[in-house]
Amino acid sequence: MNFKKLAIAAAAAAAATPAIAADLPVVAEPVNYVQACDAFGAGYFQLPGQDTCIRVHGRIRTNYTSHDLTKDYSAAKNAYSAYARGYIYLESMTDTEFASIKTYTELTGTWNDDNTSEVGTGSAYVQLGFDNVSVLIGRTGGVFDPFGGYSEIGTVGPVAGGEDALQISATADLGNGLTASFGILDSNAYGGASKDANFEAGLSYTQGMFSASAFAAAHAYSNDDYGFAVAGQVEADVTDSVKVGFGAAYARLCSVLHRW
Repeated sequence: MNFKKLAIAAAAAAAATPAIAADLPVVAEPVNYVQACDAFGAGYFQLPGQDTCIRVHGRIRTNYTSHDLTKDYSAAKNAYSAYARGYIYLESMTDTEFASIKTYTELTGTWNDDNTSEVGTGSAYVQLGFDNVSVLIGRTGGVFDPFGGYSEIGTVGPVAGGEDALQISATADLGNGLTASFGILDSNAYGGASKDANFEAGLSYTQGMFSASAFAAAHAYSNDDYGFAVAGQVEADVTDSVKVGFGAAYARLCSVLHRW
């Protein structure tokens, strides 16, 4: 009799076990949320499970240039050019014991006034950041190029700037708003000699809303020709979105009997 009671009790406990287990709370799997990377600036987010932070952003630029304001409309038939261009920027930042590592890739799409379009890449580089010095390897604008925005119209040769070029360059923070830069660039990107190098250097000073810069460049035009240019500019940040500036430059093409 006692054995039957024990068997019935064991059966009842076994039947109740699934119901009791079903009532237990279920532990949810951990979720990895995207976190902001404030150390690298606004817009950076950390990839879940990694030490790398990324930033994706872009802009639209429209440009209209008038070359000739003559009243002779027959001569001014092609007196203007215009385009609309879209940019997508992909950036990543990773801190290591050796240095901070930045990667940058720029994708562009351009629509011209003659209904033609272009899709391509702009800058693409790796930048290593140390205490007060950063070293850049890849393709982007040169040290001399910040001046190009003020001289796109009316100047020629290396003065205009603004072209992306393969390069190795370095920038040093000297303190008190003073920075110095130096770069060795592919001269062919600026219409110069193939498999030759340009040398560019710059010095910039920033205090508050004002900044001033001076640049110099040596450009290899061909095996027997080289050119040089010097430039300076001043800028002022009127508001967060408005900047005014003034720049001046001088350039010269020289001939030599042999390369220097």
